[in-house]
Amino acid sequence: MRINFEKRNFSLGAIMKSYTILLLMPLFLLASCGESQDQSGQVPQETMNSGSFTVYCESGISALLESPLANYQKDYPNVKLTIKTVNSRQAMSFLLSGQARVALIARDYLHDEDSLMKVYKVTPHQRMKMCDDALVFFVKEDNPIKRILDDNQLRDYFTNRNAKFSDVNIEPKNSLEKPEFIIQSHLSSEYANLDKMVAKGKKIEIPLKFMSSPDSVKNYVAEHSNAIGIGYLSQIWKDIRFKAIDIGFHDSSGAYIYPQIVHQGNIVQKKYPYIVPIYAYMLEDRRNLPWWFGIYLSKEGKIQKYFLDAGLVPGYAIIKGIQEE
Repeated sequence: MRINFEKRNFSLGAIMKSYTILLLMPLFLLASCGESQDQSGQVPQETMNSGSFTVYCESGISALLESPLANYQKDYPNVKLTIKTVNSRQAMSFLLSGQARVALIARDYLHDEDSLMKVYKVTPHQRMKMCDDALVFFVKEDNPIKRILDDNQLRDYFTNRNAKFSDVNIEPKNSLEKPEFIIQSHLSSEYANLDKMVAKGKKIEIPLKFMSSPDSVKNYVAEHSNAIGIGYLSQIWKDIRFKAIDIGFHDSSGAYIYPQIVHQGNIVQKKYPYIVPIYAYMLEDRRNLPWWFGIYLSKEGKIQKYFLDAGLVPGYAIIKGIQEE
């Protein structure tokens, strides 16, 4: 199956036109303020295409977003954009403390973050989905393992200290024994999604080898035949050194889904168990400069096409599946 991407008739310019009437007065006020100075001689106001702000991008998706961020800077030269790469815990911490106006993160709130927000009556932030990625288990291309037949067995292995990897039904059988699992820091979104999607919130009992970056994870797996990397599809897409392991699972209706190749077509059809949305979280719930930045990443046609070409599922597109004969 291949994906036919039918781009929605959308660009940042188009959405600006659609808001012409609603934004007429605010834009007039912004323009007026932009032409005047306060007593200190400074120009404090920003518009939808000028001003400055800092975006905090988590390291697990920083390589993926390098091109979209560069495109934004090229398209909007009057915006001074500062990009800081941090782990996902830091990105969310900066957002929750009000230090970050935009945070690019590939996960939801963690349990403790959600609890603190409820205690301090913090309203969930506005967020815009850029695309759907996938948490994958990957090995060297020449590794014989192809499939894990049941994610329940994988979950039991991760959360039961007495379980053995030989209890996990894999194809070919006995193709991998006592593997090492390699992942970014426990502060990463990869670990958070492993905990949520694979372990289902149960304590992870098996030892994990933590690395400082996605590249460190990949380099270790490339050098060790017994290593299984845990990362994102976007991190290994078109990297011929690796292959993702297909995983079978039971869907929300209880139907068993046989292991399918980890591909955007099967992500669209929800035939893969660990689908990871990538979001732009906004500190302020209003149409300001960061909001237009989020719109650019989540709805601009060429950026959504970029995500499609990167092997992911665009968050704002009409996706049509075409069955190949």
